[in-house]
Amino acid sequence: MRKNQIVFKTNEKIKNKDALRFELESLYQQDQNPPKLWPPKNWFDRDTLRIYDPELANQSAEAMQKFLKNKKGFYHVNVKPTAEYDGDQATVSYILDLGRRYTIRSYHIVSDDENIVKEINELPTRRAITVGDPLDADLFDTEKARITSGLQNLGYANFLGNYIEMVGDSGDYQVDVDFNILVPPPDSIHRQYYIGDVHVYTEHLSQTNPDYNLTDTVDHTVYYSMSDQFVVKPNKLKNNIFLRNGMLYLKNNRVKTQRTLSNLSSFRYVNVKERINPNQDTIIDFDIFLSPHRHKWISETGVDLFYSTFGATDVQQNLFGVSASTGLQNRNLFGGSEKYSFNLDGSVELTIPSFQANRWSFGANNALELPRLVDLFSFGKFLSKVRIIPKVNYNRLREEARTDIALGYNFTQSIQNFSISSFNASWGYSYKPNNTQLYKIRQLGLNLFIFNPTEQFKERNLVDNQLLAKSFENNLSTGFLFRDLSYFYQGPKTNRGRSLGVLGNIEFSGVEVFLGNQLYNLLSERDLVWELGPLGDRFNLAKFIKLEIDGRIYKDLGQSSQIAARADFGIVVPFGNTSEGLPLPVPYLSQFFVGGPNSNRAWQLRELGPGGHLENQDPPFFQAGDIKLEFNLEYRWDWFWFFKGAVFVDAGNIWTLRDEFSAAGELQRAGSKFSSDFLDQMAIGAGWGIRADFTYFLIRFDFGYKIRAPYPVSDSGSHFALGKKVPGTNNNFNAYIGNINVAINYPF
Repeated sequence: MRKNQIVFKTNEKIKNKDALRFELESLYQQDQNPPKLWPPKNWFDRDTLRIYDPELANQSAEAMQKFLKNKKGFYHVNVKPTAEYDGDQATVSYILDLGRRYTIRSYHIVSDDENIVKEINELPTRRAITVGDPLDADLFDTEKARITSGLQNLGYANFLGNYIEMVGDSGDYQVDVDFNILVPPPDSIHRQYYIGDVHVYTEHLSQTNPDYNLTDTVDHTVYYSMSDQFVVKPNKLKNNIFLRNGMLYLKNNRVKTQRTLSNLSSFRYVNVKERINPNQDTIIDFDIFLSPHRHKWISETGVDLFYSTFGATDVQQNLFGVSASTGLQNRNLFGGSEKYSFNLDGSVELTIPSFQANRWSFGANNALELPRLVDLFSFGKFLSKVRIIPKVNYNRLREEARTDIALGYNFTQSIQNFSISSFNASWGYSYKPNNTQLYKIRQLGLNLFIFNPTEQFKERNLVDNQLLAKSFENNLSTGFLFRDLSYFYQGPKTNRGRSLGVLGNIEFSGVEVFLGNQLYNLLSERDLVWELGPLGDRFNLAKFIKLEIDGRIYKDLGQSSQIAARADFGIVVPFGNTSEGLPLPVPYLSQFFVGGPNSNRAWQLRELGPGGHLENQDPPFFQAGDIKLEFNLEYRWDWFWFFKGAVFVDAGNIWTLRDEFSAAGELQRAGSKFSSDFLDQMAIGAGWGIRADFTYFLIRFDFGYKIRAPYPVSDSGSHFALGKKVPGTNNNFNAYIGNINVAINYPF
């Protein structure tokens, strides 16, 4: 059995033809033979032979015909399988003579209950059925779900899709569609329900009849505790319960209560049960059972190993590193389900075989998560009042957002280059409206960076480059009213095995400081540039706007293989001047970089760029830029046991926005500025990978090879790097097995 294929035979344009083909292909009763050469998992499959069976082909044709007639409105369709032979290989074509498809001429809601018809016609959501649409069972199911959900959020708690009966009258290839809303027996109307008593059991265990030592009533909701005090205080817990005595029953409020309570760190299990009040059948009482975690404090420890090779200079280097972390977490710090975390981490990178330290780092970070919105300076409320944020969105934030407070210190020492001390403090919010989206907002953010370059690094890179030297000066990044916004989206997988992901971030630093500085100068008639610290040891107040957008697409090619692609663009624009009158650069740690296990894997971390500039030096590298453009394409497949394989292609680079000059006016790092030649400066790498999937995490070994360098590698001006020597050295690109990357989980 070589191949199955579908052939459409019709004179009309088919709406969503590719989606229809995909649905029909799922009805094949006989699979075609998988190729032996690819994917590699078939190398180990000894039972891949499929023998053509005419009976199975007829069954496939019958299933397609029923599907098209009953589900898609092709009432006169005829499906005929035909087989063509080439030696011992058979190709089966399913000829679909579709005929004319029926469309919707009119659509109405009818019922003996006139009130329910009015409620449905006034629903704010858009109808899924439009006059002129082709008949499609999926559209009818979507419309039923819209009506059912809409009514359940208007108090009709018992309304189900079974009450919707579809009636059609056809003629001239058109159908008049009526949704007849049946009434529940013995009533003649659908009734609305209201919320009655709400009981919250905060220590629900396995006992059938537990004794409760403590009760409290807040907003007509009764809270019970088996202990002498509540696990979470009722006046805090009420913010996560959206069911109130006397309110109209809304299904969304029940779901929101379940979701927000489940997100509390204090409880491991949440169950919201509803029951009809025994005395009044239009009242629904609720029992909410909460099972707390056994331990308030928890700890975790982890160790990671990594290894990489580098051979851009005359001597190949091998780097081995180890990192360790330990953390302590309190799930209920102040009795309101506040989650506090304290983490210590450290790492060291050694050169093999000398085992000399190349880089080491240390960090201590605190994080406090409050399960509610604490609107700093009431700034969100102000934005809602002036209608910058719609009131409905602010209300959602107030109900479901979390407040994130962080304070930490990190230190990194690159033995040959520099050390960096960083202090950070932030106040922000996270909001997850559904399972596919997440927003993170930092309203207040302060990041203090203290650089200490080595004399060797200064002499080699900073003395003759004023702009680069300025980016390595001590600086403070600030945001008092708004620091940054991050957006994460991971869409669900479609019935064709496709899903999309988007990561976006916009960051501001120094905007409030800059505006305050300008206002001060205007009122005082002076021309000062605000800086921090005493004379001779001042900190720059960083001023920049940074934007990054990362788009991803995933496509299943079968049950055991997938294509994954990513496009990543970033730009950071500085503004303002230094006290010396020079343009203020973007601080080094706020710039973009490429290379490493999650980027262009043929190059080491920060090795590549900027632009067409070549920096021949030993790792660790430090290259960074103001613009980033990166593309990745990866084919992944299941191999055998828990091993997976991959082949990939990576392309990208970084650039600066400005030319860099020495004090004497000489151009530095030639070719680093973004220009119309940016495509000629794209670096391309390719490689292969082996992954071990242990379900909860994946260990990845990727081997990257430099295919195209962003600079010429031969006298002819060619950028083709495979097998060529690195300019200025006696060493070849792609020594041995390429650039080895060891990492945890997928790169994207």
